[in-house]
Amino acid sequence: MRSRKTTLLLAVLIVLPACNSRGPTNYYVTGIQIARDGQVSAVGTRSVLETRSGKNYYYFFHAAELTSVEHMERSSGEPEAHLALSLETTPDGRLDRTVKKNVLLMGDFGTIYAEKTLFL
Repeated sequence: MRSRKTTLLLAVLIVLPACNSRGPTNYYVTGIQIARDGQVSAVGTRSVLETRSGKNYYYFFHAAELTSVEHMERSSGEPEAHLALSLETTPDGRLDRTVKKNVLLMGDFGTIYAEKTLFL
């Protein structure tokens, strides 16, 4: 069984090559900002590890032609966060589409959502 230090060192060695001089390309933050022109940007410290503190966080995923942002929300007493809102951008980083999800029912079977999509 590996020690925590060895596991952490292995994680760093795997993640570091994926980071460029501006930092990681896929990361978690505590907030987002959407400018008047629709430009979506991260707010807060970027982390490659999912946050376990707080109720809300955002995951930025950069692909070849778009960036997607997932707003994860943790309800009171819930151990796991659920997807509340997804945003997608155009290649130049402007907001292109939003998908809002509302939890209708949760149980041993999983979670049932109502979904609303808006194309800009």
